[in-house]
Amino acid sequence: MSLTVAFLWGSFGSLATEIVAIMKTYRQYGRLPKRYRSVWFWIARSTLIGIAGGLTVAFGPASPLHAIYIGMATPLILERLITATPDQPWVQASQAPPSTSDQMSPNDRSATTAPDGRSLAGSAARN
Repeated sequence: MSLTVAFLWGSFGSLATEIVAIMKTYRQYGRLPKRYRSVWFWIARSTLIGIAGGLTVAFGPASPLHAIYIGMATPLILERLITATPDQPWVQASQAPPSTSDQMSPNDRSATTAPDGRSLAGSAARN
């Protein structure tokens, strides 16, 4: 898939998300909220659509469907990136070292839990 096509599919996914939100709001209240009449809202939303296209290109999707998914998930991806802290890096739980690694032998590490409470049991066998 070319970069331009990936950008367009990702942008479409982001736009589709907004269309669904508009339709849901309209069905629920019978009118559109004031924010949809604001030029600044549409400038911000258009910027997010462009960011979705760029993020899709960065991920290098294998198919148009993957590109659409990335575009749709862009707000969540950005939120996660913004709220990530150094003590909660973006790594798979099986790659995250236990917080008490200096007190444990390598064999004990497979029975620890990740900071979010998930068990890392058996992760050493998968690596």
